[in-house]
Amino acid sequence: MSKHKQSKTNTKFDVKTNNNSVDLKNILSNFFSLFSFLKYIDPFYYFDLIILPILQKIFGKNQTIEFIANLIYALICALLFYTLLIFLFNSSSPLVIVYSASMHPTLYRGDVIGLTNNNSNAYFGEVVTLNKSINQIFAKDYVTGQYNSSSQLEKLVFDKNIAITPNTNGQIVVYNSYPYGIPIIHRSIAQIVALDGNFLITKGDNIETNKQFDQDCVLDNQGKIHNCLTVYAINKKDIVGSSFFKIPLIGCIKLWIFDDLPALITTSKLPSDFGPYC
Repeated sequence: MSKHKQSKTNTKFDVKTNNNSVDLKNILSNFFSLFSFLKYIDPFYYFDLIILPILQKIFGKNQTIEFIANLIYALICALLFYTLLIFLFNSSSPLVIVYSASMHPTLYRGDVIGLTNNNSNAYFGEVVTLNKSINQIFAKDYVTGQYNSSSQLEKLVFDKNIAITPNTNGQIVVYNSYPYGIPIIHRSIAQIVALDGNFLITKGDNIETNKQFDQDCVLDNQGKIHNCLTVYAINKKDIVGSSFFKIPLIGCIKLWIFDDLPALITTSKLPSDFGPYC
């Protein structure tokens, strides 16, 4: 009798357990069904739905053809997505990777930042008014820096009589330097209103590697430029864009493949700006 009761008890337990399992499956199924609409924003859903059947009808089930088609489709989707970002962000380069350590600790090498030119409300630093034209005039002719005993920038002096404190909360911008022609990601520390437009003075946040502001140039007797990144104040209308978000370190993948690895192969050293991760 006791064995029979024990067996009956186990049967009830098994039925209860199975019912719980079925309920859990139903709950999970219902939960995921709520998000089934997300498949419609996956571009490869349409590849499988439309393009793949056509390819299979023409070539049969050929894995090589399907791989090549997937690759081409992915590149087209990436191009369309980037084009959409250009339109939405109003910038020719809506996403850029930070390549150097000049903006530590605000930005690290490998961070990706989004750029926009919809910056009518952006703050670019204290405004200085100069009653003259300065477009393509060497910045050293109208602005100098005052540095403390640690060689840190303390003041910007315009036309020898207007002194301001460089702003550390101005907008981060991307501009193409002159004469080097390389994109620079630095902070606007002052804004100049001149007769021929609005201009920016810029500087990197890293107090160890970027003690000077970008336009603090020295010309030798041969007219060669030293100790600066660009010779002109940045015309505000010429900036590539200003930063409005960042994705930490996602750009490291590209840097590992196209920067860090080639440096190791050719010089047996990592780039001088190599950070904690890339």
